[in-house]
Amino acid sequence: QNPKKSPSQPPSANKSALIIIIIIISIIIIRSSLLPILSLPFMAALVSSASLRVATWNVLLPNSVDGWWTFKNYCPATPPSARTWESRQSLMSKKIREANPDVLALQEAGEKSYETDFSFLDDKYAYVVGDKGRMRCMTFYAKDRFSITSNTCKDRCLVTSLLDSSTDKTLWVVNVHLLTGQTNNGRRLRQVHECLRAVAKSKEPKDVVLVLGDFNTELSRESSLVKLLSDGAVAKGYVENGDAVTNKGKAQSLGRFGMVYDGSGKGEETLVAPQLVPRFWSVEGGLTPGLEAACGAVFNCYEEGGKWKEENLVEFLHDINLRDDRGSEMRFLRARMADNGELVEADVRDMYTEEVRGGKFWGVAHDLHVIGKKFDLQFPHAVLPDWYAGESRAPDGDDAEVFKAKFDHIFYLEAGLRVKEKKDMAGDDGQPMPNEAEPSDHKLLEVVFEFNG
Repeated sequence: QNPKKSPSQPPSANKSALIIIIIIISIIIIRSSLLPILSLPFMAALVSSASLRVATWNVLLPNSVDGWWTFKNYCPATPPSARTWESRQSLMSKKIREANPDVLALQEAGEKSYETDFSFLDDKYAYVVGDKGRMRCMTFYAKDRFSITSNTCKDRCLVTSLLDSSTDKTLWVVNVHLLTGQTNNGRRLRQVHECLRAVAKSKEPKDVVLVLGDFNTELSRESSLVKLLSDGAVAKGYVENGDAVTNKGKAQSLGRFGMVYDGSGKGEETLVAPQLVPRFWSVEGGLTPGLEAACGAVFNCYEEGGKWKEENLVEFLHDINLRDDRGSEMRFLRARMADNGELVEADVRDMYTEEVRGGKFWGVAHDLHVIGKKFDLQFPHAVLPDWYAGESRAPDGDDAEVFKAKFDHIFYLEAGLRVKEKKDMAGDDGQPMPNEAEPSDHKLLEVVFEFNG
């Protein structure tokens, strides 16, 4: 008797099983071969042409909690309602959202109020902020694209590294608000050099670098800052504005930086203000005869018997600062009164000399205007422009009446980035800022970059 045999599988079933096995093996082979291709570096290479939208803005210290004196920055033609923080914040929100930057560098964020002043950005951005000073640098970054890897506070600067998830590159953002003053070129050079050294210590070859913000000085091809960033070095003993800016020389190893707004475009001024310097400060040094005469006229408006007593000082301070317990004018004159028990005309002149030396031309102009209006004064020597005193617009296209400067800049490491598009500022009306349309005395700068390689 033959043993019982197991029934054989039908041919079609064997064929189907073989096909399934072949498919499984093929999937395993394909997945293994694709793993390197689908890795993050490869995907980053695919999007190497991704864009990067960048903006920088000196916002003029917010007057929400601090910055009470900001109303003095406005020309008389601007109504008080436009000088409030609510109005300024609304304009800032609109302009920043229209720019829609991936990275935003702000200067003059308020020490006491930065958390709430820019809360309108919280839905899209995270931020880092400087840890010293009344006015601070603040760097915002799109939180769905970047993650922070380091942040260092330097001398009036903020050095931040961000990992860009769309390119797998690290972006270094050096946000600067350099020291002002014509005699401080050496300090400004040291400020930037220190930041570049901090970046160089940790930068990888594929990293990209931005240096941007308020440089507080006009830059040219011969400026030490441009030589450092573009040429890579400043020679020892290099002289700028008559002063040696470095004894031993300065160099940076990151590479050549390009300058987005290099002055070749029309209307690239970033700060526009009334032209007051020649009206207030003489070329020989010291107050002009016009401002000296105006100081005497101001003193005479409040004097009693050729002196200012406490009540005269209080009235003066209320007129110019709306209160008698704040302001550099108050501190100066109170110190003089503490020494002498009263004030004379020379004290007022000395006080305004210090204001002008400190660059507060806008504050002096404001004070003269409100006092002149209250007492119906006609100041001699045209110490105030007619349009300013008359509370009207500055004459269109008259550069003699309007001060324009390029203080704000965006530099980029050319090895990593190239400019795709920059904001055309030629259409601005050239009126002094801030005003009803501009919430700061500086313009918002915008640029779109593309990545190299």
